[in-house]
Amino acid sequence: MTDIMQSWKEQRFIIAPAYLADGLQESPNSHLIVLTDISYWYNHYEELVHWCEEHNCKKEGMTVDIPNHESLTLFCLKWA
Repeated sequence: MTDIMQSWKEQRFIIAPAYLADGLQESPNSHLIVLTDISYWYNHYEELVHWCEEHNCKKEGMTVDIPNHESLTLFCLKWA
C-alpha cells in the first residue's frame, strides 16, 4: 500500500491550499504553513518562535499563520 502523504513527509513544511488560510489573519493574502518534519521543528523551535515574532506570524501547534506574500517568501527562503 502506498503512502499518499510520503512526499509531504520528506519536506520540512507544506504550504496549505488557500481556502484553509481564509480568515486566519486580517489580511486576505494570508497563508497557512503546516510543519511536517516534527524532529526538525523540535530542534529549531526557539529559532522558529523568534522568527515568527519578528515577522508578525503566528505559530500554533504544527502550523504557522503567515500574514502576506512577502513573509511567505521569507519563510521559504529561511526554512526550505
